[in-house]
Amino acid sequence: MDLLILHGTDTYTSRKRLIALREGFKKKYDPAGSNVSSFTASFEIAKIRASAAQVGMFAKKRLVILYDFYSTANAADREQFNAWLESDAFADTVMILWEGKDLGKPVPTKKKAPPKKPSKAKKPAAAPSKVSWPSHAKVEVFEPLAAAQLLAWIRNDVKRLGGSIAPDAVGQLALNVGPDLWAMSNVVAQLVAVANGKEISAVLVGEWSTAPLDDNIFHFTDALSARNARAALSLFQSQLQLGVHPLVLHAMLVRHLRSLVIVNDLLNHGKAPAAIAAEANLHPFVAQKAVVAVRQFPPGMLRQLFLDLAQLDVDVKTGKVDPELGVVNFIASACIHVK
Repeated sequence: MDLLILHGTDTYTSRKRLIALREGFKKKYDPAGSNVSSFTASFEIAKIRASAAQVGMFAKKRLVILYDFYSTANAADREQFNAWLESDAFADTVMILWEGKDLGKPVPTKKKAPPKKPSKAKKPAAAPSKVSWPSHAKVEVFEPLAAAQLLAWIRNDVKRLGGSIAPDAVGQLALNVGPDLWAMSNVVAQLVAVANGKEISAVLVGEWSTAPLDDNIFHFTDALSARNARAALSLFQSQLQLGVHPLVLHAMLVRHLRSLVIVNDLLNHGKAPAAIAAEANLHPFVAQKAVVAVRQFPPGMLRQLFLDLAQLDVDVKTGKVDPELGVVNFIASACIHVK
């Protein structure tokens, strides 16, 4: 039996892959789709096995698709399922397991040792909680796109829909929406429709998508200026729990601190808030909040923070640092080491 497992947090791409595999199977073996079956929770292994064994008279192959089996079935059912797949060999059946989460690396299967006499001193070891699957399975993992990949994806999807987009609008869209391709695909489709043949601009992107953090970005920098690591980390973790990707948060911090550095320089040159708003290209309300924010930082600290974030950007893009860990370390450094 051919066994393929698709898993990972990028469910948009994995779903498209599943659809392509299913349609490819039907085109090659079963145009009518009479030999394609699918199962969702709750699973009955006997029914799955019976379905895998039924190959139609006019089809050479059968396709069986299971949705979220490994991530929802209990350990006993998973073990029974794996044992059945290892022992049975339906050569004419293709089985695809689609999982809407990252299953991690499988637990290596071990040959069962002869039973030992129970020891009074030790309790039996608990069954491993991690997922395992048969060794002959082919596995495809779908992880969120990296920053450069996301930018390329946006450009390609806009082009696929017959639209065009300005370079700065691509970056702004990636910043606002992040690596959630379900949300991104919806926003891209809306932008192409609204642009109606014209190039999608950063202004249009701003009208149809909102950057994360909003007022919290000022609370975050307030926490940094006060060297309050607990508050800064709490705000950062709350955004992660809301599903905001660390790369999006990092990009927001870079943009915000750049604005604060500019505002600080203008203040040092004696500019009034109204003039600062115009020269820094900020909304007057945002400029006023920025003026209040920068006055809380010791001299030189804002510029140093911006340089640290710029270095972090390089380290993340070159794969030296994990984005989430990098921001946590940045917070710790800002609140403890910066003088």
